[in-house]
Amino acid sequence: MKKLLLILATGFGTGFAPVASGTFGTMPAVLFVFWMRHLLPFYYLVITAAVFVIGIAAANFAEEYYNQKDSGKIVIDEIVGYFVTMFMVPVSLTSLIVGFFVFRFFDIAKIYPAGMIDRSDMRGLSVMLDDVAAGAYGCIVMQILRLFWLQ
Repeated sequence: MKKLLLILATGFGTGFAPVASGTFGTMPAVLFVFWMRHLLPFYYLVITAAVFVIGIAAANFAEEYYNQKDSGKIVIDEIVGYFVTMFMVPVSLTSLIVGFFVFRFFDIAKIYPAGMIDRSDMRGLSVMLDDVAAGAYGCIVMQILRLFWLQ
């Protein structure tokens, strides 16, 4: 079970990228969203919520294992954040790529309340929640782009 938590926390190993682990950690999410493209929104949300809850446990364990708060190796939060960004966005190659960059921008920018959440000490919960906040901003941008550009 511990090994499984580390595999999930590190985004199937993408968190071990020597640079930009968050960017590499988002890449599996792109594949998952492509796979989930035909799901009804309810099921998409159920999967997102399940990964969020599992992510809290995985991040808690990984923080203890690596003895580091929000270690760069922990990227399951990027996966959930990208899921949130892409909620109700029609999936195409363009939307997957644009969504990737939109999410990464907001994840790096840490616009309020993401920065405040990131600095809090709620262990795995804060690891996950700051990316959910970034994903919410990303989703708003993607919905606006969807109205005017993405189809």
